Amino acid sequence: MQALHVRTLRLAALAVALTACASETINSPTSGVQPKASGGTVSATGGVVISQVYGGGGNSGATLTNDFVELYNAGTSDVSLNGWSVQYASKAGTTWQVTTLSGTIASGQYYLVQESKGSGGTDTLPTPDAIGTIAMSATDGKVALVNSTTALSGACPLGTGVIDFVGFGAANCFEGTAATPALSNTKADFRANGGATDTNDNSADFTTGAPNPHNSNGTAGGGGGGGGTGSGSISLGGAAIPVGFQTELFVNNGSKDKSGNTVGNSDVTWSSSAPSIISIDPNTGVITAASAGSVTITATAKSDSSTGTTTATAFVATLSPTARIGHNVDEGTPTDANPSDDIIIARRQYTLSYNVNHGGPNWVSWNLDASHLTAGASSPRCNCFTADTALTRMRIKAYDTSDWINGGVWSRGHMSPSADWGDSDGDNAPTFFLSNMIPQNQTANAGAWGNLENDLRDTARTGAEIYIISGPIFTKNRSGAGVDGLGYMNSTGHIAVPDSMWKIALIVRDTRSVGSIDSTSEFDLIAVNMPNDASSTGSWTKYLTSVSALQRSTGYDFLSALPDSIEKIVEANDHAPATTLAASSTTTVNAGQPLSVVGKFSDADGRTDAPWSIVFNWGDGTTTKATQLTLPLATTQFARSHSYANPGTYTVTFSVYDKLGMGGSSTLTITVQ
Repeated sequence: MQALHVRTLRLAALAVALTACASETINSPTSGVQPKASGGTVSATGGVVISQVYGGGGNSGATLTNDFVELYNAGTSDVSLNGWSVQYASKAGTTWQVTTLSGTIASGQYYLVQESKGSGGTDTLPTPDAIGTIAMSATDGKVALVNSTTALSGACPLGTGVIDFVGFGAANCFEGTAATPALSNTKADFRANGGATDTNDNSADFTTGAPNPHNSNGTAGGGGGGGGTGSGSISLGGAAIPVGFQTELFVNNGSKDKSGNTVGNSDVTWSSSAPSIISIDPNTGVITAASAGSVTITATAKSDSSTGTTTATAFVATLSPTARIGHNVDEGTPTDANPSDDIIIARRQYTLSYNVNHGGPNWVSWNLDASHLTAGASSPRCNCFTADTALTRMRIKAYDTSDWINGGVWSRGHMSPSADWGDSDGDNAPTFFLSNMIPQNQTANAGAWGNLENDLRDTARTGAEIYIISGPIFTKNRSGAGVDGLGYMNSTGHIAVPDSMWKIALIVRDTRSVGSIDSTSEFDLIAVNMPNDASSTGSWTKYLTSVSALQRSTGYDFLSALPDSIEKIVEANDHAPATTLAASSTTTVNAGQPLSVVGKFSDADGRTDAPWSIVFNWGDGTTTKATQLTLPLATTQFARSHSYANPGTYTVTFSVYDKLGMGGSSTLTITVQ
């Protein structure tokens, strides 16, 4: 990491698991111990089940390149997967291969585990939530969800610690009366009702179909309600959201009308039993919570009026009384030469500038403090993606989550992250206003960008105050004449896609305010700019840049609250000259005898930092000064002599300052006899 001073910012990687406050009303798996074919048992703890299995990835005739196991949380509570694993064995095998899981699977949420890649196939999986290297059989095998990372043993380990178990094809171990149907290069096994059906009988719970993996950012499933008229079977996901917020409901995979035709979101009309409590857009399924209470949501098939129902609940979110607030723009409100495209929205959690032409933020600014974070690894993630009500009140078009559907190319990328406000559901929910988001490449979102977010939260937990500004860059004519950035999502002209995204983090390690900073030694600074594509993976340090470069790219002036002398150093990413000081021969001399020393310095910024001011402070009230105009050598040295009139111990200080006043110094102790 590039630091502005000698201290190095210690940022340990932290895998922050995100949970959801949006839960679904669903049919939970049967609890307790169930008999199995082998006489073993499997626990249904937490409601997390294996919802889809596919082993033909990359094989002949396959479309997908990888094998995978999909999980689904059919319970009403979020479940931490930290320390859990997915394990695989061949159809009669006794040796189990392990893929470790992490994070949290929210109620009604999927979780995608990517396994081995074959040599064929054309389509990659959605961004996986966990990655393994297990080469699964395309036809027969055994998969277990285990609440530890210790490898199972034996042919049929249906005992303590096994959360769910699926034997497929000719497997010699399974839940219930028989294994699931055999898979193929083009067929996966699906748990019924979008993953919500678990009778603990593999043969009854699973059917085959074309593989259709979901990750944690994909369509939410669930088994809420689900009753259909006639012989139709339309299954819906439910929701629980705070008053004043939105989410989108979906028809679950496998839903059919009375004629057996597949039914999806575009094939139904939505309605609510009490629109005054929760209303729903009849075409998109977006619900809006107006007051506390529960309603019945109905989806009616356009083909034959088959229906499915579910329950949606609205609640009043609460705010944390101990969260530090009121410091969103302590580092200075960003300004540019054209304020006409800056609609400022100030909230308790963050302040942002909204750009109507881009359908998203110019910048978002907030303070990250330990009081905003949960004590553990999880936080109450709302998942209530909502059209910004502040824009609506200003009679400005506010896009809702249905406007963001784009085939999985772009994720809804938070600028002020959900996990930065995990102290309460009332503080977390406003991070889901879509004005706080940009279309972000999914790999980048989960890669280097997410790694930086996690590291900053880890630093905040040490007691540091962090002041963050983040936003998009739309390079002019990047995608052709008159097309800035990457154009508009879905080519609608509504929501613009940036070609890169940036972040500035000012890290103050003690309790001083930004306004009281008077030295670069009192803070650390990180500035990054990352491409909005799949190359933004690994360490965020690869994307370090200067504040000045970001100001040129965005047109905004940042960090204006810092003193001018410090702001100049910070914006230029200026580095202190590196110095050394040594005696030419001895550090002990007699009074009146000349002492000779050699001071050396180098500057990582090179000649751009010229001229340098050189000062020798001899420790007896006298100084010797010089000016260096260039750097003819990698290291520049100065030899100077001085005579002391009186015996004693003196400290000689050699200091070098560049043109911006950034200084480095070294000392030497002298004895005069």
